[in-house]
Amino acid sequence: MHNDKQEIRFDLDAEPPRQESIDLMDADLRIEEKSLGRRLVFLRLSIGIFLLVILLVLVDSVHQELLSGEVSVASFSVSYWKVIHAFSVIGLVVITLLQVKLDETRENVTFKRRQLEPMSSEHAQDVLDIASNHPEIEAYRDAVARQGRTLTAGENTAIQAWARDRETRREDKEHDETMRRLHTPNAS
Repeated sequence: MHNDKQEIRFDLDAEPPRQESIDLMDADLRIEEKSLGRRLVFLRLSIGIFLLVILLVLVDSVHQELLSGEVSVASFSVSYWKVIHAFSVIGLVVITLLQVKLDETRENVTFKRRQLEPMSSEHAQDVLDIASNHPEIEAYRDAVARQGRTLTAGENTAIQAWARDRETRREDKEHDETMRRLHTPNAS
């Protein structure tokens, strides 16, 4: 197990994380997820207020021009409209980029939380099959069972990735051996 500020990485060659560590990390991630939710609500309210202020400034400017009698609606300064439009576009782009960043961060936190949840039963047979063929995984699974907890979704992901990596290395080794034999002259 490797702990960062907001992440547990499941190291299959080390001691599995304790349930207490998993629970603490989950609680921290829940707090961050709620905080990000509040920030998103605040940002969305800010967008609405920003658009309302732009609209009010525009309406007030037109109203002031009409009251002064100096300019008609038709001759209202085109450059003034362009400035307001540019300000609106820049503001909306900045706010949208902030929202995208917050959404990505929230999705990342949600993904991390899901990795801490117990592994789904649909993957149990796959993990048992891998463990039966690889003593390293069997030892890890046993260590988790001795703690009295089930494997997490993150541990399942790590086990599946480990097994794929092993299979890829085995296939690469077979391919290399085949190529070596193919290109080696017979000794007869």
